[in-house]
Amino acid sequence: MEILIYTVAVLVVAVVLFLLVEQPYFLIAPLTFATFYVFNIEIPFPIDSRGLLVLLIFLRLYIFDKENMVLVNDHLFRNKIFLMIIFFLIFELIVPISEGEKFISYLKEILLIIVSVIIGFLGMQNNIGKKSFLIGLFFAGILSSIDLIFTFFTTGELNIIRVIDLLMGNKVIGNHNYPGLLSGVAFLFAYICLSRNIFNKFLMFAVMVFLFIGMLFSTSRSTLGGVIFVFFMINFFERDFRVKIKRIYLSIFILLLLYVGGLFYFQFTGIPNNRFTFQGVFYYRLYSEPLQYFGKSQLSFNPYTGELIEGSMNFRSEKWKKDLLKFFKNDPAHQFFGLGPGGYLEISEKVYNKWNNVKGQYAAHNGYIFILIERGFLGLFLFLAIIITLSFYLLKKSFYSEVQFPFVYLFIAIVFYSIGQNSELTSRFVFMLIGGLIYSAYFERNE
Repeated sequence: MEILIYTVAVLVVAVVLFLLVEQPYFLIAPLTFATFYVFNIEIPFPIDSRGLLVLLIFLRLYIFDKENMVLVNDHLFRNKIFLMIIFFLIFELIVPISEGEKFISYLKEILLIIVSVIIGFLGMQNNIGKKSFLIGLFFAGILSSIDLIFTFFTTGELNIIRVIDLLMGNKVIGNHNYPGLLSGVAFLFAYICLSRNIFNKFLMFAVMVFLFIGMLFSTSRSTLGGVIFVFFMINFFERDFRVKIKRIYLSIFILLLLYVGGLFYFQFTGIPNNRFTFQGVFYYRLYSEPLQYFGKSQLSFNPYTGELIEGSMNFRSEKWKKDLLKFFKNDPAHQFFGLGPGGYLEISEKVYNKWNNVKGQYAAHNGYIFILIERGFLGLFLFLAIIITLSFYLLKKSFYSEVQFPFVYLFIAIVFYSIGQNSELTSRFVFMLIGGLIYSAYFERNE
């Protein structure tokens, strides 16, 4: 077994080295997958495999390519969005430095994010880089759908088991929302690729159906809401999609039919009476809880464990209110600059864990509140300025001209998803994506 592992490792290294020399833009695919799917392999070096891949791609595309170096130095480094990113990242150091904390680890992460922005910027220069990015996105979505379906048939729970880690001898369990996001955004781009014949039509249709099933199995309302919202944006802003207005009406009809049909199915089978099955959870998350949130009844929680008894929609809004009230009790300086890295832990309410009777904390469940608390009003203002500026410019560009690879919709889907989630909005993947969007917005010619 060890011989097989070493053989595969040697082959992988050989392929990576060959691509670095001959076709470096192909490596955008494994980097996108590893960053978005959050997959990593520990290696006997001071840096892990994903970090090593980032370093190698950066060296090849920037250090060893004079044209790319000139493009980055003369254009990217002077771009207003890039400068806002730099300020946003540097402000993270203000609190640790002012309070005498160690900041080297934060500085290392900042440098890796800046490198990711540069890689994203350079990777979107040509169709090879863009298609490689799409392939990495599809693999992340497909594997996430496999994880969701596998968990459904083996445990029936929402604690998702990652199959790829299971095959490597590790049992990694994660929240169901994030793999739902990966399946959902990959579904959107399978739809775009199918309509524009970017890849094989039959393959894209099969992938789209599989991703749609995985997205449904996630029961992630943040994902479903974002996908539906962005789906209609695509059909409104993209010039070649607008002429097919019947597609929008048909999509609305199908969605309503599926939703109402599902409601009747759940009611007549008696599944709502047993919410300790996956079908029961599916009903409560996609039918009962949304109806309760709009006034049917209030949700309840276990007073001893803090565990949600009937759902999380009302819980999240209550949590946001409590977090904000605590944050506004800080002095003006901390409100302006934030509480620094890890500052959210000072705000978040602690609850008792039912398994070992110790206190634990719920995540923020709102990426914007998370940014506000840790980076302050200044950081939130800068990040919202980045979101609004890029989205407005690229959507305007898509409306008046055909953009073959409109990755702005991936960005908007994550922006929407983060309203009810956590720190995904400031992940390395998002910054790599922003780097690519900067190129698309300011340096790519209209078709």
